[in-house]
Amino acid sequence: RSYSCWVLFITVEVMIKYLLIGWELELYSIHEAHYVYCYLEYLFSWLRQTVICGQDQIASGEVLEKKLAKRNKNMKKRKREKTHHMVLQMTNVYQMMSHGYIKAMEGFAIQG
Repeated sequence: RSYSCWVLFITVEVMIKYLLIGWELELYSIHEAHYVYCYLEYLFSWLRQTVICGQDQIASGEVLEKKLAKRNKNMKKRKREKTHHMVLQMTNVYQMMSHGYIKAMEGFAIQG
């Protein structure tokens, strides 16, 4: 299960980068922006779920490791938690930005 979470994380990350590169290369027209941002919001929610899945896998693995042996894992644990927390936080930020762009596009469409 941890391997599938990792593969899904990498796949969703590549899909997000692919969409964002499309903006840099000006592949999308103005009327497609709403659809791209909706899809980005959807992908960021998937990315968030895979990070949470990874955190759960790490937590369950650490419980098993504690039963087997005690070593200097405190530094490793803190480093992993910080990394996952930062990825999760950035994913939430990007998801909220995509949602904001969607609302802005809807507002511009209503205004005319």
